[in-house]
Amino acid sequence: MNKLFLYIILLIPTFLVAQIRLQNGNTRDWWDITYYDLTIEPNIEQKTLEGKQILYFTTQPDALRNMQIDLQQSMQIDSMFVNEKRIQPTSVNAKFYIFHLEETMLKAENQMVIYFHGKLPVAANAPWDGGWVFAKDKKQRDFVGLACETDGASIWMPCKEDWKDEPDHGGKMSIIVPKGMTAVSNGNLVAEKPYSDTKTIFTWEVKNPINIYNITTYLGYYQPIKKIFKGKKGDLSMQFWALDYDVEKAGQKMKQAEKTVEVFESWLGAFPFYEDGYKLVESPYEGMEHQTAIAYGDDFQNGYSGQDISGSGVGLSWDYIMVHETGHEWFGNSITATAVTEMWIHESFTTYCETLFVESTQGKEAAQKFILGERRLVENKAPIIGEYGGDMYFKGANMIHTLRQWMNDDAKFKKMLLDMNQTFYHKQISSSEMENYITNYTKLPLKNFFEQYLRTTKIPILQYRINKKNVEYKWDNVVSRDFEMPVKLTNGTWIKPKSKWKKIKIKPEDFSIDPNFYIQKSAVN
Repeated sequence: MNKLFLYIILLIPTFLVAQIRLQNGNTRDWWDITYYDLTIEPNIEQKTLEGKQILYFTTQPDALRNMQIDLQQSMQIDSMFVNEKRIQPTSVNAKFYIFHLEETMLKAENQMVIYFHGKLPVAANAPWDGGWVFAKDKKQRDFVGLACETDGASIWMPCKEDWKDEPDHGGKMSIIVPKGMTAVSNGNLVAEKPYSDTKTIFTWEVKNPINIYNITTYLGYYQPIKKIFKGKKGDLSMQFWALDYDVEKAGQKMKQAEKTVEVFESWLGAFPFYEDGYKLVESPYEGMEHQTAIAYGDDFQNGYSGQDISGSGVGLSWDYIMVHETGHEWFGNSITATAVTEMWIHESFTTYCETLFVESTQGKEAAQKFILGERRLVENKAPIIGEYGGDMYFKGANMIHTLRQWMNDDAKFKKMLLDMNQTFYHKQISSSEMENYITNYTKLPLKNFFEQYLRTTKIPILQYRINKKNVEYKWDNVVSRDFEMPVKLTNGTWIKPKSKWKKIKIKPEDFSIDPNFYIQKSAVN
């Protein structure tokens, strides 16, 4: 677990810089992606790629016609056509291409065709740094994966690198691989046919919107396990694409996958991508939340690499990668942040999904033990929202857990999660939209609460001092004198601290704070 957390903290800054440098509203906002149609042929031995990308898009009337297509590093565009007219793009800092489109070239529905090739970026520690992974399986056969959230999909294919714009109608990916090998991607397998005497082409399609970094592929010697899950929206196709010698292990894991989807459907609503199915794919790296094609590479162990991330003993009874990455189908894939600096919307809620899974399978006491144990991983070196934001996992989850205590109504908390996933279904939202939604739903004064936990490193301190007949208490280390959050004592009594001293008649030994509130306690004279 130390390795996991170290990667999160060290690589988030690189991730944010890589993503932010591609943002250019003047060349992005006036056109909208509707569908991707990608064909690629990776050369595994040379670690190169040739491809054809077809982007379907619409435009706003009377808009700026300068257009940006992102393609970074060693990949390059060979030729480009918009509505069958050749375009000559200009490369900018080897990160993206700019070109101008005349209004007469555009239609109500437009098609851009891009031929490209290049040397593929190789990830040193996927998924924590982005790129392709070229590995060997246990039989010394080629085993290839791809994870690019950290650096963006433009490190390997031309695209619009903008989280705010997902293709409205999904996309299709065709992958050409050596005969005998299987290529797996997002969504449903719609075609598998010979491409030549020595090659096969696999075509996969998603019908739902998909975040650009979630588009992926896996190349290996797979055998699928297929089941039908009777879920909230009917029959859900569930699959596990495992390497041929791991089919039995994968079959056992499928039972936990079904339980995970069942639990999350009860807390969060129907699986968000019924049309595209649920799929785990054995990968040559630990894991990633690729939409409907979750990377699974933790060697079929419970815990995270056989460890309990919480140190509580609870985390070894279930599969961390499976549960966490499945949670991302709701938070991250269906509900997507509009900016990488606000990824707490993805990671804080998904990390708390782990607690919900434990609660549903082992009870509330075990769940609380687990979430409290995760606090040991909080560093508080930088705010959750901002340039770094590594605490968006465990601190963010504990913020949500604290909010739940404040609400003091588990039924309403669960209903809020269900309604949230309906309200923001397949949408891209900002932090302020999420904060306002929760504030309006709960009717609680949460402005300073979110400011405290999301935008500072301060943890509220409940100061107290003991007198002969009472205990006095107040808030310290808070963002505002108006900060207010009631706190429950372990005996069930609620107190309402302010920035000025208040009193309560209670035995000093009974002044014990419910540990489920993520605050600190400090005695003063």
